[in-house]
Parts: sequence; structure tokens; C-alpha cells
Amino acid sequence: MPIVWSDSVYRLGVEDIDIDHRHKIDALNKVEFLIENEAEPEVVAKALEALIKGTAEHFTHEEKLMKRTKYPAISKHTELHQEFLERLQKLHADNFSNGSQIDARAELAFFSDWMSVHIQNADRNYVHWLHPEI
Repeated sequence: MPIVWSDSVYRLGVEDIDIDHRHKIDALNKVEFLIENEAEPEVVAKALEALIKGTAEHFTHEEKLMKRTKYPAISKHTELHQEFLERLQKLHADNFSNGSQIDARAELAFFSDWMSVHIQNADRNYVHWLHPEI
């Protein structure tokens, strides 16, 4: 099920992070749409590659902010990022790298749930560390 952006739910108040989150949600929704509509495996693979690349860049950006401000939970947060990224890469390798495509709906549900919870909880926690006034 696609994630629908809502400022009241997902907006953290840090513009570049909020923009990144919207882009990640859009990219994930695109992959889900393509799979639901049985797009060619190569098309899905390309969209998934873009999601992986954008996610890795976003996580690097967040982790640099956390390091710079000595966020106390950086190790756990970084571990969550790594697990998510590895699972995305595994989905790509297992299902799309050889031109075949299996039913990836369960994995997509996991990614959507993870992203929603992560933004609302883990990311909100570090944003409060960065900007206590938010």
C-alpha cells in the first residue's frame, strides 16, 4: 500500500530532511506501483536501483548530521539504516538482477511500514536532538 505524505505525520521541520523523505516515499511508491501493475522486470529493477541510490545518499546525509552533533544513538540509528539498505539490495539481487521478477509485495509492505515508523520515531528523535526547539 503506498505511503501518502502528510505534513502532520511525516514532516520533521528540517527542510532538507523532509524533502529527502518525500523523495524516498515517492520512489518507494513508484516501485510498488510498477510491481502491482506488472511492469517489465527491467523497468522495476531500474526504479529499485534509483530507490537504493537515493536511500543510501539520504542515510549518509543523516548520519553526517548525527556525527557532527554527536547524537548519542547514532550507532543504533546507523544499524537500522544499514539493515534497511541491505534488505533493499537483497530484494534487487534476488528478484530483478537476472531479469526475472517474483511477487515482491510482502517485501514492499515491509519497506513501507519500516519507512513510516522510522521517520515518525527514529528520525524524529534525532531531529529533536539537532533542533530541540522543533
